Amino acid sequence: VHGEIILDKFQMEEDPIICCECNKQIQNEKYFFYKDKFYHQECFQCSKCNKCVEDKAHTFDDQILCSNCFNAIPLPTCKACNQKITGQFIICGDNQFHQQCFKCIKCHLPIGDAEYYKTDEDLPCCAKCNGKIVKTCKGCSQAIQGNIFSAMDTTWHKTCFKCAKCKLVLTDFTLFEEKPYHQECHDEIFKCTFCKQLLNENYIKVGESGLLHDECVEKYKTEELAKSCLLYTSDAADDLLCVDLGGRRIIKKKK
Repeated sequence: VHGEIILDKFQMEEDPIICCECNKQIQNEKYFFYKDKFYHQECFQCSKCNKCVEDKAHTFDDQILCSNCFNAIPLPTCKACNQKITGQFIICGDNQFHQQCFKCIKCHLPIGDAEYYKTDEDLPCCAKCNGKIVKTCKGCSQAIQGNIFSAMDTTWHKTCFKCAKCKLVLTDFTLFEEKPYHQECHDEIFKCTFCKQLLNENYIKVGESGLLHDECVEKYKTEELAKSCLLYTSDAADDLLCVDLGGRRIIKKKK
């Protein structure tokens, strides 16, 4: 648990104030008061660097820390107040919030345990205000008025969510390389270049659009090599043959 201890001003007391560290009286000077005990300013030291705390100390895991040592602790930062979070916190997307800082981005009222929605910027919006925020369609980049269709972690007009192959509106869909398809269109595309059978989860991409089963890779390489090693008659001389062997072209006499 985190807290702060502020340097206090000396005030005359009926009984003398004794520093619990050096056992000397605190006279006309500033002091720290922590856990029902008094400290001279020079006696109140950081538990980590052992330097005297100047004006404000932090408590963290029952340790007294100066501001420099406290700020060096790798703690999450609250998105709302930009201060370090040392206790419990709320996660909204990639952002973290103090519980007291978790408020609706629109009406600024605390959300608490109520239902809320996450904006595109990972900020909380209460259920009441959510209907007032204008969403943008991923397909046409225009504002969505009325019903919102949610898919692929974003929002669409219902008529803008279309198959990447046939361009018809989708209801049910399957994803391939982060694009939505009808199942039939997906099955037409998601086939092995070599054996023409439907691919499983384990496949290899070749070239710009080729897809292969793992077990078809070597067969595909052999077939492609055979295509590149062709015998053909030279246009310049009918009695010459040109043989292309893996990129090396050899010209020799016909027998």
